[in-house]
Amino acid sequence: SNTLVHKFAECEDAFVADDKLYVIGNNTCYIYDLNTQSMLKHFKLDGLYATAVGVDQSGRIYVAGDDILNRNIHKVRLYSDSCKQLSELIMGCPVYAFSGFDSTNGCFYMESIYNYYSWGYNHPGYGLTMGKVTGNTMKYIETFYGFAEGMISRSMWCLWYLCQTNHMLHQPSTDVLGGKYVI
Repeated sequence: SNTLVHKFAECEDAFVADDKLYVIGNNTCYIYDLNTQSMLKHFKLDGLYATAVGVDQSGRIYVAGDDILNRNIHKVRLYSDSCKQLSELIMGCPVYAFSGFDSTNGCFYMESIYNYYSWGYNHPGYGLTMGKVTGNTMKYIETFYGFAEGMISRSMWCLWYLCQTNHMLHQPSTDVLGGKYVI
């Protein structure tokens, strides 16, 4: 049997859901059918330098990235399964991965760039942040995480500090299994 290989000109990120491959590259989101090995559709991500893509159980497409004109403006966009933009959320930090989607409450989880200051130094790393979709509108959910560092307690405005980038290579740390269990 022959296996068809589709080559994408550029791939910034990819996500698989319901036998479909979602690829972002060249300011475009491509939707590829893994069963028929054919391109279903694609749409432009106008004004966005895309960094991450994800898809929830309803087939809605989430694309994170930076504004093309101002890379300090970080966004998450929500698109329908027919590729129509439904809403946009301005983020306080860059999002580089979607970690899962909770079908029971509309929450979605993002791995974001996070930095905290401790012992006189910056500690750049990655934090788990979250948002929520109600209807087709997204909102950011403020979360809090604390830990003890010897006798000193630290607090952060993320759900969980995943790792410090200067000392560790980050591997995906979180996922939502069965549409509702964050692991």
